[in-house]
Amino acid sequence: DGKTAFEAAAVILEMMKESTKSPKYSELVLRPNSQSYCLIASTLSHRCKADGKTAIELYRDAMEWNVPADGRFINSLLRCFGSDIDSAIHAWKTLFRPGVLSYENRERSKYSRHKKGKNLVAAYHGIIHVAGTAGRPDIALRIAYAMKKEGLEPTELTLNSYKTGARNNELSESIRLNKQYENLLTIECTKYNKNDKRRSSEK
Repeated sequence: DGKTAFEAAAVILEMMKESTKSPKYSELVLRPNSQSYCLIASTLSHRCKADGKTAIELYRDAMEWNVPADGRFINSLLRCFGSDIDSAIHAWKTLFRPGVLSYENRERSKYSRHKKGKNLVAAYHGIIHVAGTAGRPDIALRIAYAMKKEGLEPTELTLNSYKTGARNNELSESIRLNKQYENLLTIECTKYNKNDKRRSSEK
């Protein structure tokens, strides 16, 4: 009936939440999970207008439903901020980072194959994407340094997250802030990584 992708997804989410409250349908309907919220955040991030406020509301709603703040979900939420890097950084520091750290540091089975830091890296890629959209390679470089301080290695995936965002910004190449920062970011993200098997032959 003329709804946007985000509006339609939000309606489905509400139906799922309401159905879980009914004893009659609770066993037939899946409870909203991280993937549910991740898909909704993704549709929100693809709207033409940035909407960090709705992203924060979506995050808080997910927390009320005990949905884990995994890396994919936080990445999708951060992309909703568009080029509003200041608001994205504030939300990262006050809400999203504490949430993903709590999830990352949860107790796991000793047999778990989960790679430590994976969720935090995915979340960092979201904030770097926003820096790219804002045309702020200087902030992206600072974020890469912050990753290293946490023992996380910026990689080509980190650089690609920035470049994907940069393709969305409205600044021309000639006026983009300090091209030198992009060069430094490229160097930082393409250094030799001993864990990268593709580059095992390099010294």
